Amino acid sequence: MGADLRVTCRAPLVWILAPIIWGYVLGRYTSRYEVSLLLCIAGTMLALIGLGLTYTRKKNLHLIWAIFFLTAGTLIAWSYFNHRHARFSSAWLQLPIREAKLTLTGERIYHDSNRFGQTTGLARVIHAPKHLGDLEGQKIYFQLSAEDKNRSLIRSSIFRSRGILSFINEESLNSEFEEYLHRIGVFFILKRGRITEVLDSGNPFYRLCLDASHIFQTILEEGSSPQSDMAKVYSAMLLGKKDVLTSDQKNRFQITGTMHFFAVSGLHVGVIALTLNYILVFLRLSYHKRVVIGLLMLFLYVEITGASPSAVRAFIMVAFFWSSQLLFRQPSPFASLLASGLIVLIIDPWQLWSAGFQFSYAVVAGILLYGLPLMERINRSLILFTGLPETSHRWFHRLFNQVLHSLSGLFAISFSASLISSPLTIYYFKLFTPGAIILNMFLVTIATLIIINGVISLFFGLIQLTAISAFFNHGSWLLIWLINKSIDFSVQIPGFYGRIMFRENFWGPVTLLILLVTLLITHSKKYINSRIAYWLPPAILLLFILFGTIPIN
Repeated sequence: MGADLRVTCRAPLVWILAPIIWGYVLGRYTSRYEVSLLLCIAGTMLALIGLGLTYTRKKNLHLIWAIFFLTAGTLIAWSYFNHRHARFSSAWLQLPIREAKLTLTGERIYHDSNRFGQTTGLARVIHAPKHLGDLEGQKIYFQLSAEDKNRSLIRSSIFRSRGILSFINEESLNSEFEEYLHRIGVFFILKRGRITEVLDSGNPFYRLCLDASHIFQTILEEGSSPQSDMAKVYSAMLLGKKDVLTSDQKNRFQITGTMHFFAVSGLHVGVIALTLNYILVFLRLSYHKRVVIGLLMLFLYVEITGASPSAVRAFIMVAFFWSSQLLFRQPSPFASLLASGLIVLIIDPWQLWSAGFQFSYAVVAGILLYGLPLMERINRSLILFTGLPETSHRWFHRLFNQVLHSLSGLFAISFSASLISSPLTIYYFKLFTPGAIILNMFLVTIATLIIINGVISLFFGLIQLTAISAFFNHGSWLLIWLINKSIDFSVQIPGFYGRIMFRENFWGPVTLLILLVTLLITHSKKYINSRIAYWLPPAILLLFILFGTIPIN
């Protein structure tokens, strides 16, 4: 099985994705607009020279071709990032905050984060005064009051605004939220003002999705008491409404490594995709129809929950995986992962610095390259009742083996996810949570059941069988209560988590990069069946933690 997994994880797109990432890094930290065209020309020339070398059919040119190809890809990506990168004159660093009148179009509206009647979200500037002309086309975060309280904004709404404009200076970031905005390529904040006029109410489809989100929330709250904490957590898990969580809940979920349950991401989209697939298989639809109907329903779910970047990334990956068989190719999860990452980075280069992007792709890559082979290796060595012929096994023999293999699979996946996410958790949250490995084995299973319950509840709620919806909701609330109690118990265990940080900030990305390269190398045919493939990655992480981090009091 190890060899099969190795074949499944072969992906030539690594040779494209790697230079793109390196080119983006160089573009962000080193270059200017003036050299973009030169970089693009140089990269194209190198690519053509490398292509010409391949047609000479001479031996021992593979290394030369690889160098030319990777260099060309890096230069072209460097040029592309410079073209997309919003750069501003140094005058913005000295200018004080000022009042500004801007015309914006909404790109992401946070409907549940309104404070004091304010509307918040991300928008793009489509018109600015002449002296602020370089803002046009740039993203901006806004927090404004609305004159018409009954007319909520949606994505694609166009509106005039007046507020206090401030520039996010990379050298003096004032909060974690400003760090988050800067990482996703947002450099301005508009607040302490109001929306003066709505010019366009927005795309009717997005309005329909917003209305559907409210309907979904009502269904998921069916049978609950007003202001029920369980119902709020349930809505947060199914609809991504993290803002209904209290600060204490967010802190506990973060410490235990379970905060990803409350952002519509790969877990949610993956579970719902599998659930839809089983339903469509039960209906005896052909594979082509299952793909089309399944992707359409999955797309609607992503849009209804707000089309968060994590949900969109997961949808793109599922779309690549499901569609690959339509193109008469063997489905490859790792190739689908890389293809979705490539598309996301081309559409929005700044996603590379998003913590969600890094966690999503690193964790899934870790599971595919390390978790699945580890599960196979454990299962081969944990076979009970070997003294009996398989034909003599009774039902309880098979049950014990099945339970043991299921637990080993949960452990392997949880261990690999914790292994690859630890550098990022330390880097972003100053936390190391070794206890989450065991806790997540059970909580991921419970969260999966909650998501499936939610899908069933929504189905019966939409056909007006609210009593059945309430029944499944109560089952989910019971499971959420179990999650809360498990977390409360776990955080009391000494050593479950620790607060540490890297001695140097750059050690976080470096550790992650070394781990990913190690996983790619050890997943090759030469090492996949050797013990070093399973002991080396944890040893590398342990060394970086022992010698590259310091405790926080």
